[in-house]
Amino acid sequence: MNNYSKEIRLFPDTSQKERVVVLGRGDLRISLTGKCNLGCGYCHNEGQVKCDHTPEIWKPSAQDVIDLIRLGVKHGVRSVKFTGGEPLMFHEFPQLMAAVTSAEFSGIPFSVVSNGLMLLNPQSREQFIQYPLQKVNFGIDSLLPGERSKPESPNGVKGQNLFHKVVLPVWKEWEKMGRQVVINSVFTGDVDRIMSVLNAAVPELITVSVIELNQPKGVRGSTRTAFDNVMQMVQERYSLSRGYDPTLDQRQLIDQENRVRVRFYQDHCADENCDLCGRLHLRVSPSSDGWRIMPCYLGTPAKGIDIMDDNHNLNDDLLIRSFASLGLGPTWIEAVSGSSLSTGSDELG
Repeated sequence: MNNYSKEIRLFPDTSQKERVVVLGRGDLRISLTGKCNLGCGYCHNEGQVKCDHTPEIWKPSAQDVIDLIRLGVKHGVRSVKFTGGEPLMFHEFPQLMAAVTSAEFSGIPFSVVSNGLMLLNPQSREQFIQYPLQKVNFGIDSLLPGERSKPESPNGVKGQNLFHKVVLPVWKEWEKMGRQVVINSVFTGDVDRIMSVLNAAVPELITVSVIELNQPKGVRGSTRTAFDNVMQMVQERYSLSRGYDPTLDQRQLIDQENRVRVRFYQDHCADENCDLCGRLHLRVSPSSDGWRIMPCYLGTPAKGIDIMDDNHNLNDDLLIRSFASLGLGPTWIEAVSGSSLSTGSDELG
């Protein structure tokens, strides 16, 4: 049983239910597209086959995304994160941003995970700054001189160009608005690369999430020792203290003002800590059959759970049954005035 507030009550008679609770943090993670302008070898692509490899794949519209969010909110979603592929390549992203300002989504924070390349265009960057998002996670693995932001990709741009022309300008504007800019940095064991990111971001008060990438599922390589050494090095260099979020198995470095400056995520796939995925997000990706819940990104797309009928209509019953298939529920919550659920940390990726 997951740790929720005391207002949670189980009802064997589903006629008494008020709504289904999306478990974990109530975070809905939506992949908008499998397309990307990079080609990182380690990318799980949200469990999808890339769209350009499967031309017949169903491509959602902005309205399809809104319908999914609406269903999610009905069933307990409290935050929404857009991913991909590269979500800014979603063909109706501006229309989607206009739609999420609807009063029905008031109080729901929206965020996006992006490699940032499309924001090198000044006009696109200015438009992005005005979008109704509360947070952006930029993926940057290296800021070494002359190296691409994603060295694992055969194409891309220099990391320092991306940092100075995209990350810092967005951060300078968003900081005034109380919004968050986070750098997601995948750590494959190269200490110089990860330290180049941390040494640039930490002094700018930009939070960094260090995400350990080890070996295939259930296999640990030598990355863990280097991962631990980096945490110790950064703690000492910037006089930070350690924290820990057991809910997400998240190690933290915290400054004197109690701000989390760096988050460290051990490779839970290598550790076979599979329950962690369910606590992080409810993950939904487009497939040839419409929206599909993806319990495990490392599994094949066929292992996802479809939540649309044959006519590509979202189906409440399919969603509820998917919770049972995932071993998550359903869990019913009594609509008690003033009841609340703990969201835990607001991070990963």
